[in-house]
Amino acid sequence: MSYDPQESTPAHTVTSVSGAMGVVANLFSGRVLSGSFFSGGGAGGGAGGGFGGFSGFSGGDVSYLGGSDILLADSGEIATDAGLSYVPAKKKSSVFAFPFYSKQSGDGYDSKTSGMGVGFARRFMDGVTGSAYIGKMSTDTNYDSVSMDKTMSESTFLGAALNYDKGIYGSVSLIGFMTDNTYEGYNGADYEYAESADYASKGVQTEITGGYSFKVAQGTRVVPFGGLSLSYYDMDAYNTDVVGTANDAFNTYYDSYTDWDTSLIAGVSAEKNIKLSSGALKVFGQYRYDIALGNNDIVIDQSVPGLNTGNVSVEQSVDNGTHKLGLGTEFSKVDWYASVYGEYSANADYDSMSFKLTAGYKF
Repeated sequence: MSYDPQESTPAHTVTSVSGAMGVVANLFSGRVLSGSFFSGGGAGGGAGGGFGGFSGFSGGDVSYLGGSDILLADSGEIATDAGLSYVPAKKKSSVFAFPFYSKQSGDGYDSKTSGMGVGFARRFMDGVTGSAYIGKMSTDTNYDSVSMDKTMSESTFLGAALNYDKGIYGSVSLIGFMTDNTYEGYNGADYEYAESADYASKGVQTEITGGYSFKVAQGTRVVPFGGLSLSYYDMDAYNTDVVGTANDAFNTYYDSYTDWDTSLIAGVSAEKNIKLSSGALKVFGQYRYDIALGNNDIVIDQSVPGLNTGNVSVEQSVDNGTHKLGLGTEFSKVDWYASVYGEYSANADYDSMSFKLTAGYKF
């Protein structure tokens, strides 16, 4: 029997699940805390934030609003309108929730992810903020193939990040996840038999970024940044199960897959803080380019043991460079805040669009 598979089902799933997890990581790595987590609210919004949608550059220690340097206390009253007198924020902690959605499309597949997370943020000292979060997400990967139907993936993730922002900016973040995958498809000489499989996978993504904050106008700043990311993915070996014991010869075996990837990061972010009578509005955006060091493709061996096909290596192409463009806005008051953020990612072998809502309470 000639055995020449053109696509690898688990490779598509690796791309879609790790890509969706990257969406979560991008919302937090280097930009965990919005300035409004700790800033005055009321009539003030916080000097931090915007870097990808969750930023925490200064922890919101001060707010630059209007046409002159005006710093606002937690009550929303003007503390001083002369110079840059420092006013410490009273709000040091925050709890928050963030539902999100992502859609990814590539050659031979498309996937949709929806998820929900909750977290806790804390300003430890002037310029130093941290956060921890946990959540779950579901990814459905559909294949454009007569033999492959879909994979349903359920993931649990846990992450943390630490930021420093006092003009010089630095951040380190880590997210880990575990995933249960269920595959459904067809097999046989004429793909007349239904088949299925269950297998587990897991991974870790970490990122270190740094940059410098430039104030370009009142209430506006730009932050060029760079850094390094490291990701690990591990998938168990598994066999598909073709319905009917007489058809066991068609069961397909997929070898385990383990991979480490390192990428360089470069980009620029910007934000604008706007004073409102009922609170503060922030508009922010960023452009970011990630380039993998080394081969970024996914290669998994597969075979049909019952037909003595031997192992065949099937490669899923993933280009080394990925462009990311994000835009968001946030409204903040004294005790709470809400934001919306969208991000588009473009790789030569796939693209994705992601959206996130966030709501939090400060105390």
